[in-house]
Amino acid sequence: MNYLNRDVLDGLLEALGEADFFEINHTFVQQFERQLQACRQQAARGDSSECARILHSLKGGAGNIGAETLAALAETLERQVRSGESALTDAMLEALANTTRETVEELRRSGYLGAR
Repeated sequence: MNYLNRDVLDGLLEALGEADFFEINHTFVQQFERQLQACRQQAARGDSSECARILHSLKGGAGNIGAETLAALAETLERQVRSGESALTDAMLEALANTTRETVEELRRSGYLGAR
């Protein structure tokens, strides 16, 4: 499965240059991991509003770097949480964690994180 829109990433690389491009991607990877942890904590507390806010932020960050699968999943979960359709379940959080891991791994495999 492709988790990334390589056209978006290649366009960013061309526009920003390697140093800025790799720095931005590393920052997003760190944010993804922090946001995932924060989402788990807020879900455990039952704070749907904060979960939705975190998912919205994750969606935006993922979309900005062409991580379309992660952005789409975060958007779906955000919509469900905001509508009251459902609180974040362990299964939803696991799907989010797996998609985040796969996205980061594809960034690494594809060379979009540079040689750090």
